[in-house]
Amino acid sequence: MGMIFSILGLTGGILCAIGDILFDLKGKGNIKLGTSGNIDSSWEHMAYWRFGASILTAFAGDVLLGFGFLSLVNQIRPANAVLAVVLGVCGYVSVVAGFFVHSVLCIQPIIYKGIMEEGRFELADAVLEKYYKAVIPTFAIGWLLIFATTVCVIIAILTGSLAVPKWLCC
Repeated sequence: MGMIFSILGLTGGILCAIGDILFDLKGKGNIKLGTSGNIDSSWEHMAYWRFGASILTAFAGDVLLGFGFLSLVNQIRPANAVLAVVLGVCGYVSVVAGFFVHSVLCIQPIIYKGIMEEGRFELADAVLEKYYKAVIPTFAIGWLLIFATTVCVIIAILTGSLAVPKWLCC
């Protein structure tokens, strides 16, 4: 079962990467715009379906990543039960946070494109600034937990709790 969960986790990572490409591949000539520089000029030319497809692939990918974390937890538990629990909690919350972060990043261009259909850049910028202020605290907590998950895996590798070569954590 561990091998199956590991393969599901790997598949989830690939799906998340595909979701990132659908969202973030903007082509040449993109310019950062807006008060915070968080608006990409290329969004206006990107098809709406890309953002929905990106959210969908991230959703599927994050669900599968959860199985990958379960596999890691099960591999680490015999050698270090405390680290396995910490990784399990951080990994679970990181999967949820990863989907939140991905969705937040995909929703902003949808908002921008919708407002720009009326040619109202100042309104788009103002609305997105409010959007950022609303989501940044949760966004930051999510990133911290994703970082904590990475640290847990590095610790597991360095302490020998995860049976892989130590150079994998470098």
